[in-house]
Amino acid sequence: MREPNSELVQLLDQFLRHNWDGIKECVGLYFSPYTMTKDTLFVLDKLPGYPQISLFTGGSGQAFKFAPLLGKLLAELVLNQTPSVDLSPLSASRELDK
Repeated sequence: MREPNSELVQLLDQFLRHNWDGIKECVGLYFSPYTMTKDTLFVLDKLPGYPQISLFTGGSGQAFKFAPLLGKLLAELVLNQTPSVDLSPLSASRELDK
């Protein structure tokens, strides 16, 4: 696992403590690389073979821009409702079949 950029961590730490009261100095951190599918599209689907599991992955650092829509679609999956848009381009099987 890669180590986070210490200079960037220090800058972020200083910024947060300067701009928000009560923020303490960073005492630990975890580097979390984002996930990306080979075709760069999200995966938003039921896990094949496990219909009780709904999943979203492959946000590739861009999912936040689509959060309201993704939240709605994931809720529809979890509640076993018909998705309000065609999710076939985001199927889990397209990644599993490769």
